[in-house]
Amino acid sequence: TNLPGLTVGKHPYKFRTPGADLWFFDPANPDREDDGQGGFNSILTVPSACPGECVAGGKRCRDAAAAESCEAGRDGCRAWTAAPCAADTHCLLDRCETFPVIDPVARTATFVLPFEGSPAVRVLGSFTDPPWGADAALAMTQAGGNWTATSGALAAGTYQYKFRAEDGAGGTTWITDPNNPDKVDDTMGGFNSVFVIP
Repeated sequence: TNLPGLTVGKHPYKFRTPGADLWFFDPANPDREDDGQGGFNSILTVPSACPGECVAGGKRCRDAAAAESCEAGRDGCRAWTAAPCAADTHCLLDRCETFPVIDPVARTATFVLPFEGSPAVRVLGSFTDPPWGADAALAMTQAGGNWTATSGALAAGTYQYKFRAEDGAGGTTWITDPNNPDKVDDTMGGFNSVFVIP
């Protein structure tokens, strides 16, 4: 029997004999559940016409270069739609960001470095107390394929920073933020990255 308007999902049902008021489950359908009255309901499951459909309003990163949002397509099914990040921005969690990510209300900077195999990475800079102090360096943690760390509240101003990656054998490598085009000469043949707290 065609049942117009039946929605996607599980629907319990039973058969009823005319006149005798007897109810019974569908013997040809192995899908059933307890009816709470000592018997069973048969279950009809109407599958989605859009298998693998994303959740409306969902957002995520496709990769470091593009963010995706869940939108309705021409066929009525929701699917991920990609939008490339603008120049000098990269996708983090669910949106394109300029790195480091500055929170102007909290006056913090969140540093992000793609995971590159080091057992530990720290952020040092003019924003730590003391400036560039090894003991004041921010330890980064791994999250979603990246090393991340967030500073404490900072005064308005321009700051310099650099990542220091450990190799596990006592050696370290200084890394200029590859995702931040703002940099200045570090006077030692390299560059320090720069950020501004408004």
